[in-house]
Amino acid sequence: MTDALPTSGGYAGQEWLQSHGGSLNAIDFVVRCVMGEKAFTGMVKVMGCSNTGPVAPIGTVTLQPMVHQSDGLGNLVPHGPIYNLPYLRVQAGGNALICDPVAGDIGVAVFCDRDTSAVQATGAPAGPGSNRRNDWQDGIYLGCIKAATPTTYISINQGTIAVVSPNAMTISTPNCTLDAAGNLTVTGGVKAGSGGADSVTLQHHTHSGGSPPTAGT
Repeated sequence: MTDALPTSGGYAGQEWLQSHGGSLNAIDFVVRCVMGEKAFTGMVKVMGCSNTGPVAPIGTVTLQPMVHQSDGLGNLVPHGPIYNLPYLRVQAGGNALICDPVAGDIGVAVFCDRDTSAVQATGAPAGPGSNRRNDWQDGIYLGCIKAATPTTYISINQGTIAVVSPNAMTISTPNCTLDAAGNLTVTGGVKAGSGGADSVTLQHHTHSGGSPPTAGT
C-alpha cells in the first residue's frame, strides 16, 4: 500500500500518559473524548446575515468558529462555517430595536443540548429533529463582543442620551414625520418659544409688513 502508516515516530493522540494507569483513568479519557465532540459556547465570526434591508423579521446568520481544532501533534484545523443559525434581537411582539449582525462581527454563540430544527421550522413546540446533542448546527448567535468604535449609535450614559448618525435619519409616526431630507410634517400645531412671552405658532402667527412674526400670536 502506498499510503501505509509509518512505523517510526508513532502518532500523538489525545491520551495522557496516565490514561492507561487504571480503569478510572481510562473512563476519564473516554468521557473527555466524548465531551470534546460537543459544542456548548464559542467565540464566532459572522460571515453573512440573511437580512439586508432596514426592516425585516429576524433572519439567520452564517458563523465561523474562531478557535481552531487541534490534533495530538498540535496541528490546527479551522472549523467549517455553520449555516442558517438564528440570532438574538431585542424584540417583544412588534416592538424591536433593530441592529442585525454584519459580516465581520465577532461575537458569542451558544449551542442547545437538543436538535432544534423542528422548532425553528415551525415556531411551535416540537420534539427534537434527531438524536444529535450539543451540536454546532443548533447554535444561537447572541451578539457582538468585539468591534470597532461605532459611528452610528444611540448612547445612554450617566443620564445623557445621544442619537448620532453620519448619514440620513428618519423619524416617522402617524402624527409626525421627519424625513432624511430634513422635512418635518406634523398634523398638530407647531409653536416656538412655548410658554414664553415671545411664543409664536406656525399656523396662526401674524406679520406686520415684512417684520418678524408678532409675539404672542
